[in-house]
Amino acid sequence: MKKIVLFILLTSILCGTISLLSAQASEISENSSEREIIEEIRSEFVLLIGIYNEHIAVLRQILANKIARLRTLDIDSAEYQYLQQEIEKAQQEIDEADARQKEFGDIAENPERKDELTVETYNKLKDLLNTIKYSEFVYFASGSIKLTTQGMLTLKEFKLYIGDKKNFVIQIVGHADDTPLKPELIKIYKDNEGLSLARAESVYEYLTKQLNIPESIIILEGKSSLDPVSTKKALNRRVELILKPRRIK
Repeated sequence: MKKIVLFILLTSILCGTISLLSAQASEISENSSEREIIEEIRSEFVLLIGIYNEHIAVLRQILANKIARLRTLDIDSAEYQYLQQEIEKAQQEIDEADARQKEFGDIAENPERKDELTVETYNKLKDLLNTIKYSEFVYFASGSIKLTTQGMLTLKEFKLYIGDKKNFVIQIVGHADDTPLKPELIKIYKDNEGLSLARAESVYEYLTKQLNIPESIIILEGKSSLDPVSTKKALNRRVELILKPRRIK
């Protein structure tokens, strides 16, 4: 009888020990798995911050170009007034982007904030990247799709901005003012939408044929006179170059 009782007692102790070891092993496994997930998030997070920094750099370059162009314009001209507003907006965007970059960078690098490095934070940064865009304008004479000397210079500068960056697409959006087309232009373009698209195609041809920008990263669109930026017609006869990150899934 004593042997049986002793056997039961030993069995019970052994089972309890196995159960405890199993629970500890499970906890270690869960902690290890959690650490692996966090490290994976950290790695992806740092990658996204790098992409974000690239686009902040592009934004700074575009701002510098706008400031340089402003100095060449007549202070009383409509383009000067419009460009001044664009510069103020661009500077505000840079300030906001710098603040976000600093915040996300601190989360990634500061050990005291490791609890904030979560899937939710990662998704916030990813969503932010998907909303970023930068724009530059090329202007045209009334009824024309011919690039001006200034327009070609703007496109060459734009090529320098994008460099060899891979994580972006370029939207080329053509615009027209609301002046009805003359009969000879109607035969060619049909309407202002056709004219706006032809302007976008003119920019596309220059970027791809003269500046060797890959066709695969370019999207074309013509918006007619539906999206004016000013009451001054000259500012509405434009092509907008929109640089933005590829959508990050």
